[in-house]
Amino acid sequence: MRIISGKYRGKKLKAPILTEQIKPTSDRAKEAFFNMLFDRVRDSVFIDMFAGSGQMGIEALSRGAKKVCFVDISSESLSCIKENLKGVGGDFEILNMNFDKALKALKETGLKADISYCDPPYELDLGKKILASLHKNDIMKRGGIVAIERNKSHLPAESKIFYRFETRHYGKISIDLYRREKRVAITGTFDPFTNGHLNLVTHALKNFDRVYIVILKNKDKIERYSLEKRKKIIHAATEGLGDNLIVESYDGLAIDYCNENDIQYILRGIRNSKDFEYEKQMADFNLENGRVTTILMPAKSADISSTRVREGLDSQKDVSHMISKNVIGILKE
Repeated sequence: MRIISGKYRGKKLKAPILTEQIKPTSDRAKEAFFNMLFDRVRDSVFIDMFAGSGQMGIEALSRGAKKVCFVDISSESLSCIKENLKGVGGDFEILNMNFDKALKALKETGLKADISYCDPPYELDLGKKILASLHKNDIMKRGGIVAIERNKSHLPAESKIFYRFETRHYGKISIDLYRREKRVAITGTFDPFTNGHLNLVTHALKNFDRVYIVILKNKDKIERYSLEKRKKIIHAATEGLGDNLIVESYDGLAIDYCNENDIQYILRGIRNSKDFEYEKQMADFNLENGRVTTILMPAKSADISSTRVREGLDSQKDVSHMISKNVIGILKE
């Protein structure tokens, strides 16, 4: 084994005694993985889990990683890592504990990782538990990459939080690449859903992996349309926009819904200065009490609102500029 590129290119590495649980990543797979990352390694925080010889973390240091954490429970591996780190500079630490305890310990330091490479013993099938622990301990930065190595004959781990965006095969092994979904909620009573709301949705779909339209119960409002009808209207207005759009209802705080569904952002439209003052107060509340960031987006038209749609329908005016043509018939049912 050797370092392939960077400051320590050509450095030979000692390998631990091979066992069923220790199988160093091949140079071919290692080179392909780091080439795929390109310049993301430079200045990154890199976790080398089930580190074995430590070759992945040392390769990251060689390529300019800002910090590397080596995690392994094997005393043989730990000894090997320390030997291989001789002559290697940079910021690194070694954690001699299992991955779950290590991630908990790193969480307590406030660390956030850009890249986590995990090479667990194949026969233990730990992929799902690794992803769950990464989420539980909130270790990964938004957009961070998790790589899990496995036997090609095994199925990839699935997760509701991290989605697998690519799998690469190298001989008998496969490397699954995951990223935490960037999720946003568009919240409101949607009584009814307007073209202003639709504009928020189409914007969100261009910038987020998954968009949630969340119908909230507002005790201070008497809704004209039933919950089921509002859902029907939203589905009709957003027809054809894709499978990464979810419509749900929730009787509670928006931040609670977001935290239950790992949603990091709320998107709200503002039509005027009055809207801005109210939404700014809510945004501060969401961040302080739920760690959810609120994005305030200027409305496409200040003249579009659910109230104006209802008033227009009551006076039999044309409201086609405020609502989707797909829902006019539903509103009149």
